[in-house]
Amino acid sequence: MKGRALNGKIVGNNLQTQIRIAEAYAQEAGVGGYVTEYTGSLHLEPGKQVYDLNAWAAASASLETGDRIEIRQIFYQEPPAIVRYFDPYAGTGTGVQGLLETFGFGSYSPGVNFMLMPVYWDVMKIQAIEFNDQVRKSAFSFDLVNNQLRIFPVPGDSYGGHMLLFKYMKQSEKNLPVIDQRPNVVADVMAVPYKNPIYTNVNQVGRSWVFRFTLALCKEIEGQIRATFQGSNFGGLVVNGSELLTDARQEKESLMTELKEYLDQTTRRSQLERKQAEADFSRQTMNQIPLLIYAL
Repeated sequence: MKGRALNGKIVGNNLQTQIRIAEAYAQEAGVGGYVTEYTGSLHLEPGKQVYDLNAWAAASASLETGDRIEIRQIFYQEPPAIVRYFDPYAGTGTGVQGLLETFGFGSYSPGVNFMLMPVYWDVMKIQAIEFNDQVRKSAFSFDLVNNQLRIFPVPGDSYGGHMLLFKYMKQSEKNLPVIDQRPNVVADVMAVPYKNPIYTNVNQVGRSWVFRFTLALCKEIEGQIRATFQGSNFGGLVVNGSELLTDARQEKESLMTELKEYLDQTTRRSQLERKQAEADFSRQTMNQIPLLIYAL
């Protein structure tokens, strides 16, 4: 019925098929997918460098027997440079105190000095702070093997009470077949809901093929009947049963080949190739449109 409702209408293309294909890749990239991503946290202890996330999962992740977690992202990095930025308006660390005095503005504000600096000044100071941390300090990093988390540097006394956040997935949910994650999706050939087609729902192209195949079947049956009487004398009438039977079988084989070729054109690969060709042709056509010239 849907096919009949589209008669006389222009069917436009969309990207939903490509989006569904890309969902699995988006899941691994951390920007989509069908598997739930959970968040967890643990307390950092001064002097403790290694943390067992399997033990944490057994106690806090509500896992079933035999299940485990897969860590997706760990939020362990140094504080951003902007929070350690010396306040330019307080006149400390920026080197503008002498400049203000040179301009004669120093005496106007004994407590706080204000001087508007360009944006690149802030960017350069932030880069200087980050580069200083990279060269002179131990970088914040971690090593994760078999859910055994080793963090660097070793937490000191100032880390007491700090929380380490991370994201994870459950292996049992990630390994579920697509049919369990999305009930309306067919995951394999055995789950395809094949049904006998209803003739009233077949479009004109399909009906034409049915007519021709029915005619070939009738010719084959007629050829088999005539072949039964092959060689009999019917008053000089020639019974061409074998020729009719050969022609009918050739027509059936030709129609089956035609149907297979038509179905091959409707596969996902063929549709993607056709859409790519359409996109290329559209792009070439759009490139032929003259561009406007704006005179300023």
